[in-house]
Amino acid sequence: FDCIMKQIFLLLHRRNRRDGEMETVTPKQRRAVSRIISLIREGGRRITHEELAAQVGLSPQYASRLFKRCTGVSLKEFMTQARLERAMHLLSETTMNVSQVAEALGYDSVYLFSKQFKQKFGDPPSRFLMSAPPPKPHGKR
Repeated sequence: FDCIMKQIFLLLHRRNRRDGEMETVTPKQRRAVSRIISLIREGGRRITHEELAAQVGLSPQYASRLFKRCTGVSLKEFMTQARLERAMHLLSETTMNVSQVAEALGYDSVYLFSKQFKQKFGDPPSRFLMSAPPPKPHGKR
């Protein structure tokens, strides 16, 4: 009983401390995180943590900690998710093949790209590409 009660108190303490951290984020810090998110989503190329931090005027370590505190997701994980969502868009909306998409998104290895894509979406990008309807030409009606 004593051990269970200690675990419950420890859990409550951690949850309370985590909730308190969320309240200490200032509007300026939230704007910095929003700017990081928009830079990641807008970027057509791969951007490093250092470049992101420099763009918002923070150190890379502080930017990563602040991002995690505000979003609950690590900066690296968010960047990977954004790249994979962009990959899905490119595969469905363009005539690019899997290796072209991987290269366009800055992956050094098609294998790594395929592995991450499959982890996120459940199917490899080649299967997604085969099942997607052919892209429609833009500008013609």
